[in-house]
Amino acid sequence: MAKNVLQDIVPPEKRSIRNVPVPNRGTRGPSPVSDIKPPKRSSYSDDSREPEIPIQVRQWEKELPREYPQEREYASPFSSKKGIWIASGVALIIVAFAVMSLFTGATITITPKSEATSTAQTFTAKRDAQGTDLDFQIVKISKDLGKTVPANGEEKVERKASGQIVIYNNFGSAEQRLIKNTRFETPEGLTYRINESVVVPGKKDATTPGSITVAVYGDEAGEKYNIGLKDFTVPGFKGDPRFKDIYARSKTEMKGGFVGNVKKVSDADKASTTKELDNSLAGELKKDIVAQVPTDFILYEDGMFFSFETLSQTGNSATTADLNERGTLTGVMINRKKLSEYLANSLTQKVPKNSVAISNLETLTFKMLNRNSFNPDTDSTIAFTLSGNISFVSQVDTEKLKSDLIGKPRSDFSSILKNYEAILRGKEAVRPFWKRAFPSNSKDVTIVIESNKL
Repeated sequence: MAKNVLQDIVPPEKRSIRNVPVPNRGTRGPSPVSDIKPPKRSSYSDDSREPEIPIQVRQWEKELPREYPQEREYASPFSSKKGIWIASGVALIIVAFAVMSLFTGATITITPKSEATSTAQTFTAKRDAQGTDLDFQIVKISKDLGKTVPANGEEKVERKASGQIVIYNNFGSAEQRLIKNTRFETPEGLTYRINESVVVPGKKDATTPGSITVAVYGDEAGEKYNIGLKDFTVPGFKGDPRFKDIYARSKTEMKGGFVGNVKKVSDADKASTTKELDNSLAGELKKDIVAQVPTDFILYEDGMFFSFETLSQTGNSATTADLNERGTLTGVMINRKKLSEYLANSLTQKVPKNSVAISNLETLTFKMLNRNSFNPDTDSTIAFTLSGNISFVSQVDTEKLKSDLIGKPRSDFSSILKNYEAILRGKEAVRPFWKRAFPSNSKDVTIVIESNKL
């Protein structure tokens, strides 16, 4: 019996709108068209034929949206606002670290040892003493002042010119005493004299001569001694090696020399005006001398000596005249460092005696015991008392401390401070903070002295 070959061929699945599966939506009612999936295409291998599908189904199939695999988007952390803020913060931190690295340095705050006590002792000091002896030096300034007063009639007067010179001692380190009436001569041969003995300090070093300012007066009355600034020699040293190295130069012009008639001022007006001028000069000289005292010396009011001199009367008015006065202040200065160490040797227990200062020297009471008999131009010894509460403060060699710290690890700070007997405590701050060593340049190290409350 012949085999029916056609029965072995599986006919393609018929496609019909009726065969489209409808998803089970429960009780929701009919599904919209968009919920219906298109039917699967036949696997029929003959491409020349295609099952017939109603036209309306094909149209419906075209209207269905095509499905594609969903693509995942990669979201960069910097694409969001949060990411931008994070990136900005990181950038700012980097910039901040870079800027801090540029401003390197260190601040060292130290507190020196200190001690409070009181004193009421008597001391002796010598002029320009050497070594550990307590010494004093002299400072001198002068100033002229005048006032117009009524005048009546005339009187004949003879006055000598006067002015100030600076005497220099470049001969040696020893002081040179010049007696009263020592002569000083100008290149033109005019002679001037000092009215009191003076002691010229010895030279300080190879290039700095000792010096003192004094008043000189023309050898004769008259206007020919009224001269400008000049150089002077000491005629008494001719033929002596000192002639070349002890000399003088003008500090002011020489003036006031006069012989003739002047307007007559009553004695009462002269006395009252002179007193007024002297008081004014004393006040102005006190203010002016402050600038003349070196920082390493102290000048107490009881160590000030005033002298006043009546200068030539001036003025051309028929009814007035100008009375003039010159005031001179000579001060006895005490060396601060030596005075502090001198007191520390006998009064302190807690601070090093070889390097100490008194922070309140100005508040102590200074009283000269030989003031009435002391001549600041000639005498070489003073006796005085010093009383009051004293605050001793140890002195630290800050430059040496800087040298010891530069380039060293911060961990060595405490051990380095132990080498300084004068330091009570200290702390360090290095910039930037992550640095583990002090700067290698001493200019980048700042030392701050913090007082210890007594």
